[in-house]
Amino acid sequence: MGYRSDVQLAVYAKNREDFITSFTRWRLDNGADFTEWTTWTNTETIEWTNSNGLSLYGFIFSDEQVKWYSGYYDVDEIERVMRELPDYGFSVEFLRVGEEPNDVESFERFPDGVNPFGLFWAETVISRTHILSDAAEHRLGDKSWIADYVENQSTIGDQRSDTQPA
Repeated sequence: MGYRSDVQLAVYAKNREDFITSFTRWRLDNGADFTEWTTWTNTETIEWTNSNGLSLYGFIFSDEQVKWYSGYYDVDEIERVMRELPDYGFSVEFLRVGEEPNDVESFERFPDGVNPFGLFWAETVISRTHILSDAAEHRLGDKSWIADYVENQSTIGDQRSDTQPA
């Protein structure tokens, strides 16, 4: 079993050409590459441009219920590389959410002059157990249940007055 986390990692540049340029610089300096990241099962290429011409190109890795421990070679290597990629022109966004309520780890770093997109955020949600799925539903502002309650109470009161000894 073990402790599990959900992980999101984005590595991107302003466009495809900037991504390739940054990647080439990084690979020449390091003699290796991180393209294996893009072949992982849960990795998708992103290429996006909005109507104002703002764009990004890169990839997003995501995984759920993964063992993300410091000391694991792959985890340590990914975290080391993602911290140095912005020095080569990449934007990096990382978010890990563990099983405990406040176990959230994030990393965002961007080259000079680049604004973050804010691709990931952690949310707190409330979920209901399945046994409540058949519960009666009342919407705020719907006061009919109050009328039903009052009517039932007055009927009960009327029955009591009819049966009380004189």
